[in-house]
Amino acid sequence: MKYNYLNRAKEIIIEWFRNGNARVGHAMRLVDIIRLRNKQSNLKVVDCFDDALKELLADGLIEFKKVAVGDVYALTQEGYDFIYDGADSDYLEQAKEVIMNLFRDRKSRVGDVITLREIIRLQNSKEPKIIDNLQKAFDNLVVSGLIELSYCDIGACYSLTQKGFDFIY
Repeated sequence: MKYNYLNRAKEIIIEWFRNGNARVGHAMRLVDIIRLRNKQSNLKVVDCFDDALKELLADGLIEFKKVAVGDVYALTQEGYDFIYDGADSDYLEQAKEVIMNLFRDRKSRVGDVITLREIIRLQNSKEPKIIDNLQKAFDNLVVSGLIELSYCDIGACYSLTQKGFDFIY
């Protein structure tokens, strides 16, 4: 029965990284682990946290580091790939949806633009693998004719085409 509690403790730790949109090297401090433990109502899960960390280390999903601010558990590349296990093509499609949804949510018309500031805001609010595919998504949407690269007072921006307008409405 302990195995189920151990798996749950491992899931809780992995969820912490996922919910934080963690990238490789994202650090979980000891205080974060204490907070996670304190949030748990099942004491059997709490009792498994140390073993869960050991297993995640052994699996290569996290690594232990001593840094200036104290000891941390950092997400590895393998852990990053485990958390965001979808195919890159899936993340590319999601990135394209994010972009077109931004135009739709703003009730954009033909010629309305997404500025660099809005692109940066997108990058701060989405899952890392979606962010990693944003530029490729913009390029794909330009090639497909849904948006076009244009130049605004503040530099490069993307504008909605008639085809894009018809697509989102």
